[in-house]
Amino acid sequence: MTSHLNNTMKLLLLAGLSLMFIGCAAMEKRIDENASGMEELRAETATLSSRIDDLDARMSAIENSIASVEAQSTEATRKVAGLGESVNAIKSDIDSLKRRQSIGSAARKATLKVKVLTGDNDIKGARKTAKRLNTRGFSIRIVDYTPEPKFTHPVVYYAKGFRYEAREIGRVMGKSSELRKLTWNSVFDIIVVTAGK
Repeated sequence: MTSHLNNTMKLLLLAGLSLMFIGCAAMEKRIDENASGMEELRAETATLSSRIDDLDARMSAIENSIASVEAQSTEATRKVAGLGESVNAIKSDIDSLKRRQSIGSAARKATLKVKVLTGDNDIKGARKTAKRLNTRGFSIRIVDYTPEPKFTHPVVYYAKGFRYEAREIGRVMGKSSELRKLTWNSVFDIIVVTAGK
């Protein structure tokens, strides 16, 4: 009887462990799916940022053409009307892309690796900037000093695929801020250098 009871207990224990392993496997699969989904979202947002940049450049070129053509003859006026329609179509495309991009923007901002550095040895100013960026959804990883504090105005360095977010940070930094591509390898997606009063 005891042997039969021990066998029954062993079977129950084995069944319980099997269920636990099945549950763990299912949980691991969900974690993998969520991680994959986040990577797909980051990739799609980067692609959308690139398309917005391309469309912005095209729109600027068309607007410059419009300004040049308006100074010419009546035939040029017809061209301006056609270009105006193109600009409106491009603006519509940009608005559509921005709406699609904003869906993942909050999640993307929270996952960005952003570092804020003082470029003029004013660490309080760098911390204030980090707070302002935090309130706008950016997760600041580090606030520190630049190796060479010789900056006269704010600079926002960005890695490939992060120009859209860098422009948003640049607007927070003010009109004197400058956007520059990262030309060195960095673990950060965006590096903000504060400077100037």
